[in-house]
Amino acid sequence: SCGKMESASLEVRIVDPERLIDLGSDRVGEIWLAGPSVGAGYWDNPKATRSTFDGRLEGSELKYLRTGDLGFLHHGNIHICGRIKEVIIVRGRNVFPSDVCAVVESEVEAMRGRRAAAFGVVGAEGEEIVIICAAKVSQDTYHAVAKRITAALSAQVGVVPSTILFVQNRDLKRTTSGKVQHSALKKDYLAGLIEADFEVHN
Repeated sequence: SCGKMESASLEVRIVDPERLIDLGSDRVGEIWLAGPSVGAGYWDNPKATRSTFDGRLEGSELKYLRTGDLGFLHHGNIHICGRIKEVIIVRGRNVFPSDVCAVVESEVEAMRGRRAAAFGVVGAEGEEIVIICAAKVSQDTYHAVAKRITAALSAQVGVVPSTILFVQNRDLKRTTSGKVQHSALKKDYLAGLIEADFEVHN
């Protein structure tokens, strides 16, 4: 949980981003915000302002900020799942990179204290999952670690990654605050710019 939504001046809604309806509690949707602390828009960019700061629920004239974040409310607490643009759709099911990485980082010994990135790429049968790991792996154990990653994800998330890449810790792009840049790494992967120490395909 990121805490309770107790501000009287800030209205928080969890919204179906396609149907533009309030989903209420315990359902994942886009987080929308309205209140005096929300900005009015982007400077000199009316198109971006309309798409981001002019979210409206069906039958309401109140303007909301569309955060682009996915989350849900549970007992008044807000939980963040990830970014809409980073969601991986595997056989019609939404898979969050944060869930994939949490399993990899906690369940695989070689990843303890290390970070991973996950994203979707178009494959022969729809979106496939690619994982980039900054793991403590020796040359002769890459395949064994990849098998452990695959088994953990199959058991806990119900997905099997198509590709697992192992890179040096310094090569896993992060923001200045330390967050892994999933989208930037996906862009580099598609452009062939990832220098992997080893690559495993399932």
